[in-house]
Amino acid sequence: MKAFPQGELSSLLKNKNNKEKLETIKSFTGEQFRDHYPYITSILNEIKQAAEKNNDFSQLSQIELISGAMFYYTKKYDKAIPVLNDLLHNSTLLSGHDSVKVYFLLKNSYIGIKNSGKAFECHKVIESIRK
Repeated sequence: MKAFPQGELSSLLKNKNNKEKLETIKSFTGEQFRDHYPYITSILNEIKQAAEKNNDFSQLSQIELISGAMFYYTKKYDKAIPVLNDLLHNSTLLSGHDSVKVYFLLKNSYIGIKNSGKAFECHKVIESIRK
């Protein structure tokens, strides 16, 4: 997916329910996260308020995954690491694919802050999941 003007982004998300919006946002590239960070953050905040009101823990987990990815893609590794670690340790609602994605983002965030020991631990987990 290429970056697109914000008007196109809002029309892409228009007429979708919150679950569909989250799935669409999850498919964005790093470039799209960087280009549309403020708008995506506002959409996530709206969805989060509704999810908290409805006790929708699945959507809250997806929001945390997207938030961690956004921190990673905007090179805010010090913010990504606690979000991603918390998600791994406190969410039972992640799919296998999402868990691997979290470990991948976490590993590369550790590399970004030059913590090779933690990065290697994450890499070992990814390798064990792949087997």
